[in-house]
Amino acid sequence: MSNKEAEIYDKIPKSLIVHQGSIGIYLKKLEKDVRKIMEPETASNLKINKKNKLKDFVSVASSLKVSHIWSISMNKVGNPNLKIVNLPNGPTIYTKIMNYTLAKDVVSNLKKNVNNTSLFKSPALLIMNNLSKTQSTNPHLALIRVFFQNIFSAINVNTLDVSAVRRCVLLNYNDADDLLSIRHYAIKLLPVGVSKGVKTIVRKRVLNLSNQNDISDILLNGGEGLSESEAELDLDSEVIVNTTTKDKSVNHKKSVRLYEIGPRLDLKLYRIESGVCSGTVLYHAFKEIDDKLNSKIVKTVSTKKQTDNIRKERRLLQEKNVKRKRDEILSSDKCTRKVRKLQKQLGIYKNVKE
Repeated sequence: MSNKEAEIYDKIPKSLIVHQGSIGIYLKKLEKDVRKIMEPETASNLKINKKNKLKDFVSVASSLKVSHIWSISMNKVGNPNLKIVNLPNGPTIYTKIMNYTLAKDVVSNLKKNVNNTSLFKSPALLIMNNLSKTQSTNPHLALIRVFFQNIFSAINVNTLDVSAVRRCVLLNYNDADDLLSIRHYAIKLLPVGVSKGVKTIVRKRVLNLSNQNDISDILLNGGEGLSESEAELDLDSEVIVNTTTKDKSVNHKKSVRLYEIGPRLDLKLYRIESGVCSGTVLYHAFKEIDDKLNSKIVKTVSTKKQTDNIRKERRLLQEKNVKRKRDEILSSDKCTRKVRKLQKQLGIYKNVKE
């Protein structure tokens, strides 16, 4: 990897999905599912020790070029929480997991299995809904919008290869319930204006001709009895894909179809702090944020810093006093006479200036 490629790779957002304390088997499965969302820029097989705390992951994040940490925990009552930290300087958002569905439960309802390992070789595309419209009434949502934009890799629309985008993550804000919903989809591109029979042949699948007299029966009757999922999509779902043939590059229209692969998350945002799990409270769902509260929090943080600074100053002053005392003793007459006596005993007497 060249230096330029290394610099580009270091700028790509990377996330660690971890948990704190005892969270149960289902939340551990949810943790693995969230790691699937953040593939491939995450540690898929990260093993967490019971003694590990969030500060342990924060301390090693800089060396691993990690930009965000997702921490799943459970409070004393047994309700699950999700904390997302932006490194190295914050902010930190605190959410309650109101509802969640594991990926295996979502995929079990699909008619076709689309959970292919090749889907997770490229990062997911982030789609946000209803976050910009409510900024006037809820200013903190502007911070949430920018926060999640920095979690996922940025794209350039002009140079984006549509066929390379295999997954997308939908972040939707429900104003009525005040919930952030996260949904995970697989993207499939299908040719437009082609019957079901032709699609079957084009996909190079092994055809079952035992019930057919001729291959033309598939082409002529392939479009009958289509289910909703197999029907042609609206024109709004069509995109132009650039495909290269032997002779030249050709643009083709293809329809976009989404298959939900999970997990599902419904989050209730209740606090935002400016630092890494500390600092000024920028938003609180249950308390009115005023200058008094923020000044109290800032004072608490600054007091800790002042204590550390006072200790350093005392240590430096003590070392300075010890050095000064040693110099005074060495420069005194009594010390000079002792030095002369010792030098005479050793036979190396020299004149010592008083």
